[in-house]
Amino acid sequence: MELPTGPLPHSYQIYLDQFYSDPEGTLTKLENHVTKRNSGAVGYYILAVLSRTAGRASAAVKFALSAKILAPGSQFFRRLPYFIQHPDYFDAWVPDKLSQNNGSKKDQE
Repeated sequence: MELPTGPLPHSYQIYLDQFYSDPEGTLTKLENHVTKRNSGAVGYYILAVLSRTAGRASAAVKFALSAKILAPGSQFFRRLPYFIQHPDYFDAWVPDKLSQNNGSKKDQE
């Protein structure tokens, strides 16, 4: 499985290798690994992608939101929950300039 961000850290490669033979068992082990070691955004990202692949959409969104929270400056992780909810639109258009104040009244004038 090739993930969109490139090669995985070595500590996660074993989970990827085992995923197709036992998806549920692998996800349980990976979740324990990520939560015990406080793996940060990368661990939750991998959990989100593999959960989505296994058909666990609600868990995938939860993990994607955790990754977003743990990497507040990352544009990729900021959009990750959307990508997980809408996998067919992974190459969706993104505006060149995003409003930082989310449509405040001052911007509307």
